[in-house]
Formats: sequence, C-alpha cells, structure tokens
Amino acid sequence: MQLELVPPEEILVRKKAEVKLFPKERKEPVRISRMIVSEKERRAGVPIIPGDPCCAKICETLNDNIEKSRDVLQTTVALGGERMYKSAIYRSLTYQIEALEEHRQDLKDQNGCGCIAETGAVSIIVPLIQVRRAREGIQTKGIKFVTPSLKKLKRKHLGEKSIIPPTNSCCPESCKILNKEIDLATKILDNMELRGGPGVTKNPRHEALSSKTSALQDYRTELKNKESCKCVE
Repeated sequence: MQLELVPPEEILVRKKAEVKLFPKERKEPVRISRMIVSEKERRAGVPIIPGDPCCAKICETLNDNIEKSRDVLQTTVALGGERMYKSAIYRSLTYQIEALEEHRQDLKDQNGCGCIAETGAVSIIVPLIQVRRAREGIQTKGIKFVTPSLKKLKRKHLGEKSIIPPTNSCCPESCKILNKEIDLATKILDNMELRGGPGVTKNPRHEALSSKTSALQDYRTELKNKESCKCVE
C-alpha cells in the first residue's frame, strides 16, 4: 500500500471539505415528559372518619389509599434519589395522589361524604429525599422501579360499567360523583386515542389522565370488594 504524505495546511482544507460533503448526523434530544399540574387547587386538610356508617367506610378506604400512595411515593424517592423526579413512576404516583385528593374534595364540596377537615393550606405532593437512606445504608444499586404501561392500565378495567346502587344511605350520591369523574376521563381518553392514534400515549396529558383514571377505578373496585358501595359492575 502506498502512503501519501499530506502537508498540515492541506489536512485542514480536506477536513473542512469532508464536513461539507458528509455532515455529522444530528442526534434527536432526549425528551423528558413534563408534569401536568392541575389548575384546580387541592386544599390541604386533616383526614377524618365521619360518624355516618356508610361514609365512614368510604372515607376510611379513600383516606387509606391516599396515605398509602404518599408512602409509596416517599419510599420511591428515598430509594431512587433525585433521578426519580424525572421518572415515569414518579409522575404516575403523583397523578394518582392528585386524582384521589381531588375526588375527596369533590365529595365534600358536592355534599357527598366529608372525609377531610380543611386547614386552609394547599396540598403539596412533592416528597423530600429522606436522610435515613444514607444513615441506614440502604443499597439502591440494582433496584428497578417499574410502572405499568398505559395499555395494561386500560385493560385492567376494560368492560366495567358504572352503576348507582339503589340504597338510602350515602352510596348513591357518592357513586354518582365518582362515576361522573371516571366516565368523563374515560371519554376524553377514548377521544384522544381515536384522533391521535398509537402515538398519543407519548402525550403528557394522556399519560396524566390515564394515571388519574386508573387510580379512581382502583379505588372504586376496592369500595366494591370491601362491600362498602357498589358503584361498578
């Protein structure tokens, strides 16, 4: 093979020519889904269990769901660190808490069950990274945080039908409020998927609404399983 000696000044000229002929392929920036923050103000308060037996069951289930979701979110951030704030599981858990808190407020405002005593403050969902992670020496290497796909969330409650139970207690009004929220959200999601096609699942608004709807549906199923209020069949 013959070697070619090229002067330094010519090398520079050749490199410039190569750049023009074969421009470097531009990499698409990695897009991180932004959080969709609800414009509706979530008023903070102290969870309570009212004296009415029917409402007591509803409030106990609803308040427990909110507290458990907050605990899971706190643990997730404590174990995963700051990187979790940009993760899908963080967004999903935050949306779930938001949906349940908004429903709890709707129950109170629309003369359903009063499951919360307001304090006048605003509810904040952002958790703090716990110092005990380092103190207790929790190993986070290898831990994988997984959130269900939007398709799985939809299939989980496929075929469910909203109903209003024929009772004289708190169930009819509470089911009416809950079912209205779920049915409206489901209708919006269906319209988004119909108009946007498969790619709509990457839409931040679709992601937020899917997580919120799933949280309300899970709560509704739990009410039924605990023989509290049967709002679905």
